Order: sequence, then C-alpha cells, then structure tokens
Amino acid sequence: MSDRPASRSWPLLPVLPVILALSAVLLAPSAAQAREYEMTRTEIDAEVRQDGSLLVTEVRTFDFDGSFNGVYWDIPQGYNSSNGKDVEVDIMLAGEGSPGDVSEFEESTSGQPGTYEVSDLGSDVRRVKLYAPHEDEAVQFTIVYEATGILTNWEDTAELYWKFVSDGWEEPSENVTCTLHLPVPSGETVSPGENVRAWGHGPLDASVEFSGDEIVYTVPGVGTDEFAEMRVTFPPAWMPGLEVSEGEALPG
Repeated sequence: MSDRPASRSWPLLPVLPVILALSAVLLAPSAAQAREYEMTRTEIDAEVRQDGSLLVTEVRTFDFDGSFNGVYWDIPQGYNSSNGKDVEVDIMLAGEGSPGDVSEFEESTSGQPGTYEVSDLGSDVRRVKLYAPHEDEAVQFTIVYEATGILTNWEDTAELYWKFVSDGWEEPSENVTCTLHLPVPSGETVSPGENVRAWGHGPLDASVEFSGDEIVYTVPGVGTDEFAEMRVTFPPAWMPGLEVSEGEALPG
C-alpha cells in the first residue's frame, strides 16, 4: 500500500502549476522573485467508526512569503495486505479556514479561486488541489476525507496502522498533533495498556498520551525524509460492522 502523501504551493501564473498534503513545494517565475513558505502547524482529528472506516479532518497552516495560487494534498490509497482490501479515499470537504469556520470550496475542474479539484495519480494516490490565491500571509486550509480499508479486525484484536504524516514532503511539517477517537461502546472505557495499546513511530522527540478515551500523538516536527505514524490495537468487538480477518495479530 502506498503511503506517501504530500503537499505543495504554487505562485500566481496563467497556467497553474501546483503546493503539495498529506508535502509542500513552490514554483517561482524567476530567481529575482523567490517565494518561500512554511507549514507551521498541522492538526489532525481522526475518528474510527464501528464499520471500520476512518474519518479524518486535517488542518494545515501555510505561512507564505510571496504570491501563491493554492495548495494541494496527496492522500495515499492502494492495497492493504493485512486485510486484503483496497484503501479508498472519499473527499468530504475542502476549504479555507479551520473547523467551525471553514469557507467551503466547490468541487470543479475550472481552476477558479474558491474551487477544489480531485484526481487520481495511478491507483496509489488521490490528489486534492485547492485554488486560493494568497500573498505574504499565514493561511489555514482544511480537508475532510473518509478512508476505508485501513483498519483490520483480526480474531484477537482490531488494528489501526497508518502514517498520518508521511515522508516525501518537500518542507517540514511543524507542530503536528493527531487526536484519535476510538469507537468505544457505551458503558466501556479505554484502559491504556490493557484493552487499548498505542505506539507512535517517527521522530524520537514525539509523544503518545491517553486522554480519557482519546489518544493524542504529538510531534514537534516531521522532516522531509521522516514520517509520523500510529499503531493502535483495541477490542475487535468495538467494530461490529467490520468483517473479521483470519488470524491473530496481538502476540506479534
């Protein structure tokens, strides 16, 4: 399964090149008009549903130095060898602003400001372009997507194993926070290390903490050749809508 999302930025040009997400790059029309940007904050809210789907809201703050015409996210798809399913991504929302105050863009291939365009790069990447001209300012962009085929319901445990920030970005992702919500049934709670276990893989200065029934993965910075992923196991009965895959995984 391919898991190399990326995000870029592009300057104001008649023919729109592209900023990489799930990495970011910029194009300057001349050396005399250098343009730069930073991704100063990434906030991810992910909800595991009882049917095994994953609902992700991702907010990235881009600090532009120069003129740019928009941003884009590359979200991984592909084949999940653990459960034999294809990972499929459905874009629910794309726009400017933060959750609760998002200016939603209209899906279109026109390339006009205030629109977004979805395309597939082969079978492994879904690309989302957001057209939004900005110059010399910090801007938040939000995408919401539903992904299926990621979670596996083994005979002894349910498992989420996913790179929320992948390697391959052309600029570092700074101040990354990923909050994961599990489908905890009524009357049950998360018992860290007992019925729920969580690991973070990536930069060594990251941390994984339990906050009630939520898991919070915090990373000060993810470099261009680094990644930040979570692996979480929890009771398979919490996902009654997802078929069981043969075999036991927890001992391993």
